[in-house]
Amino acid sequence: PVLLDLNRLGMWGHSMGGGIGARVAVVAPEIKAFVLFAPLSADVKDNFYELPKSEIERLEKIYGADTRPDEIYKQISPINYFAEVSSPIQLHHGTEDKDVPISFSEKMHSELKRLKKQVEFFVYPGESHEFVDGWNLAAERALQFFDTYVKNTE
Repeated sequence: PVLLDLNRLGMWGHSMGGGIGARVAVVAPEIKAFVLFAPLSADVKDNFYELPKSEIERLEKIYGADTRPDEIYKQISPINYFAEVSSPIQLHHGTEDKDVPISFSEKMHSELKRLKKQVEFFVYPGESHEFVDGWNLAAERALQFFDTYVKNTE
């Protein structure tokens, strides 16, 4: 029996896994659809939001201020390569997420829309990073998305 249909692959990721999904979407057109829950930012520079200013200053004293130049951020940020995305992406984010700012999903959604990519974005009022109360709705939306773009494809 066939355990894996390589023509019907989808990717689901949450938090860091969602950030990885954004990177994979740029380079793996064979994956038919992506569902990303509260993903880290597709703009790498944003992901230093958790470091306190004192830690950034300490690292710059040790390694120099040029250890994180903007040009390197641009080169490794998937958001700068979203023109290469060919698969639909569905985003989910709670408004009360204290771990990953909702602005990360908003920025990703905005750039994908600007590039006329197929993207859906669902916001869950009052939901935290774990989607406790909104999980059933979010999971149903994700399953429908995968049914449309992965399961029912040739």
